[in-house]
Amino acid sequence: MSKRIWECVQLEIKRRKKYLEEHGTNAYSHRPGSNPFASKIICGDCNKVFARKGWRSSTGVDRKVWQCSERYKVKGVMGCANRHEEEETLIKAYLMAWNALVENREDFMEQWT
Repeated sequence: MSKRIWECVQLEIKRRKKYLEEHGTNAYSHRPGSNPFASKIICGDCNKVFARKGWRSSTGVDRKVWQCSERYKVKGVMGCANRHEEEETLIKAYLMAWNALVENREDFMEQWT
């Protein structure tokens, strides 16, 4: 491995360590295959990560939501006042951003061909 690559890896290790400390989490990504937003959504109020929760309505409908990990850190005591976000909304926002990147890349490539 070249010295330059080694230095880059060391910088990435430091960056990830700082990220974990700043956002109050213990892992950079938890099961990214089944949980792609884990440790990636940061609370705008308290700067901590959002966590995935499974909610079941009184009618038996299951849904996945994401809420600040500080919201109910102590059972029954509300911490952070930021509200939850539906997983479907996050998926739609991600796809919109991805599609915009792809379209911009195609526009960029057309200018140079």
